[in-house]
Order: sequence, then structure tokens, then C-alpha cells
Amino acid sequence: AECIPSHKFFPGTRDGVEYREGLNVGYRYYNSMDDPSTNVRFPFGHGLTYTTFHYADLRVQMIKDESSTKRVTISFSITNTGSTTGKEVPQCYVSPKHSSVYRPTHELKAFTKIQLHPNESKEVTFVLEEDAFSYYDIGHKQWIVEAGGDG
Repeated sequence: AECIPSHKFFPGTRDGVEYREGLNVGYRYYNSMDDPSTNVRFPFGHGLTYTTFHYADLRVQMIKDESSTKRVTISFSITNTGSTTGKEVPQCYVSPKHSSVYRPTHELKAFTKIQLHPNESKEVTFVLEEDAFSYYDIGHKQWIVEAGGDG
């Protein structure tokens, strides 16, 4: 179990166990590693299904971009391209291009579960509010949204 980041701290003592992963808990740890030996067989969000899906028509739109309020919509279509009815869990991750503090490689911010019959398509829309792009600054005791940079 050496591929688990907390393996050297288990079983711990009678009174406690140390968790030293910081922000890289769970899927974030494995996604932050460049070492192929840390690849997992079924990554976070990887579902097993008997059908296939096609994602298309990705649209990202800034709905509100004011100093105190941000809102972004992400829309796309999903089509079941297989011959069996199946369920899919589309997920939306956010990753900062640049940050003044350590941030995970990407953070899960929205997801939904849908069922599609063969050749059926559905439109999926996620609405991300300002909190999806923020981090908590313990020095300032508040949530911070950093400037996004150039496109």
C-alpha cells in the first residue's frame, strides 16, 4: 500500500492518526503525480458502463463579471453512442492558470447523473458561482478570487 500517501502514518497510535496530504486528498493526490507508477486502475469519476458516450458542443459563457460577483455557465451535449441504455456522470473541474498560493491541479466543482437510451442526447448545463473559483485565505480570514489572467 505504498502508493497511498498516508501509508507510513498508519496504523497510528492508540489516540490518533496523522493525515499529511494537505489539499492533495484522494483523487487530487494521484492527479498531482507525474510518476506513472502512481496511476490508478479506475481514476476518480471513472464509471464502468456497457455503453459509450460522446460529448460535443462545449460552450463556456461569462454571465456576470463584476468585482463582487462572478457567474459562468458551462453547457454541452452528451449522446449515448452505444446500443444499451446507460448512465453517465458529467463532471466539471476548475483549475487556476496562475495562483499566488498552492492550489490542487484541478478541483471538482459540479456534476450531475443522467440516463440516456441508445442514440439519445441531452443538454447539460452547469452554473458556477464565485465560490467555485475561490480559496480561503487564513491570513485575511476571507474567501479570495484571484484575477483570471489572459484568456
